[in-house]
Amino acid sequence: MAKNSGKFLPKLKGRKIVKKSCACNHGDCAKHKCKNVSEVKKSTFTSLEVVAVSIITALISLLMGFVIANSSNKHALSSLSPELEAFVDEYNDIIKEYYNDVDEKKLLDDALKGIINSLGDPYTGVVDDNLQNSLTTQLQGSYEGFGIEIRNAADNNIMVVGVLENTPASKAGVKIYDIITKIDGKNVKGMTTTEFANLVQGLEKAEVTLTVLREDKSVDIKVKREKVVIESIKTDIYNRDNKKIGYINISIFAANTATQFKNALSSLKKENIDSLIIDVRNNTGGHLAAVEKILSSLLDSTNVIYQIKGKEETLKYYSTGKKTIDIPVAVLINTASASASEMLAATLNEQINAILVGNTTFGKGSVQEVFTTSSGTQYKITTNNWLTPKGNLIQDVGVKPTVEVSLDLSYYANPTAENDNQLQEAIKQLLQ
Repeated sequence: MAKNSGKFLPKLKGRKIVKKSCACNHGDCAKHKCKNVSEVKKSTFTSLEVVAVSIITALISLLMGFVIANSSNKHALSSLSPELEAFVDEYNDIIKEYYNDVDEKKLLDDALKGIINSLGDPYTGVVDDNLQNSLTTQLQGSYEGFGIEIRNAADNNIMVVGVLENTPASKAGVKIYDIITKIDGKNVKGMTTTEFANLVQGLEKAEVTLTVLREDKSVDIKVKREKVVIESIKTDIYNRDNKKIGYINISIFAANTATQFKNALSSLKKENIDSLIIDVRNNTGGHLAAVEKILSSLLDSTNVIYQIKGKEETLKYYSTGKKTIDIPVAVLINTASASASEMLAATLNEQINAILVGNTTFGKGSVQEVFTTSSGTQYKITTNNWLTPKGNLIQDVGVKPTVEVSLDLSYYANPTAENDNQLQEAIKQLLQ
């Protein structure tokens, strides 16, 4: 606990905000005048995936390190707004008069959370620890580990909530709902997902023993720690009326998704497909760079692929591709298709008249950035809105389908391609 000092600014000296990109971020695009996407710094764009960054940055800087950027404390104070000066006065009075010691670091973190939460933006807020680790892992596309998805259970212990196929964990017999209690005898009870992930990353042994609690029984499982590649692309070919319809499902726009998509499309073309279905149903978004590259593999450089609307100007971003796909395209969408998925669907619809089949999408058209304090707390803040190539805003509106079809309930009982009436409608449309 920090001793009462009664002084605000000296306590802030040395604190800093470390800025980094997140799944919904378009980075420093507002600083660039470039009209070609290849000239703009690549960044990320999300799901979950959100208040202008200049205002928040100012508040954070003023509260947690304003003096660092100024020649003197006196000059810093003279630059404060009347509202912030009043806040500083109140803050100093509180820590001076409060009867007990005050942890000013925690106090400032809590104050910052209050500022962010008061903005009332559903996409702006503190990044949840479980969500942060899960989303970061998915968006990286690969990582060193076992091939499991984890979160903290109700008792704060580490629970397995997903086991990826063809990974060390799946081969060793790790199961969903296993509670991990030990790694090589080291107790991991009560660890956060961040602490657990850091522990796994720091392991030197190629094989370890996981002790898990399964149905009230303790089970030891030997599992290898390897590079796990997350597959975000699945393909198929449907033969109808002497035509070949290629199918590509994109589950998330991870760092390696564009490469997987390019390889999948190349393989389908070798099979002489006559048309293509891209399925982004339930895809909540991901890296902006990934959808940029995918769109550039489908559209030539004359095509705008999206626009970014800032406070003062709107910038257009173009494909870097050399050729536009020359076969009919349909995109499957639903209410859970968000962010980068909506960009892909809207762009292909507006630029090559791709057929959109399914339901109106989620309506996530805002752009976020993530800021990390020196204490490690992360905040995401809405900085801009993105628009479709023709300048349409989809925030809270979504992308409407060309052909509206709701998924039949029979699919949930027996999830096959034949029972997928949205897929079947897309095939029907492409055969017309």
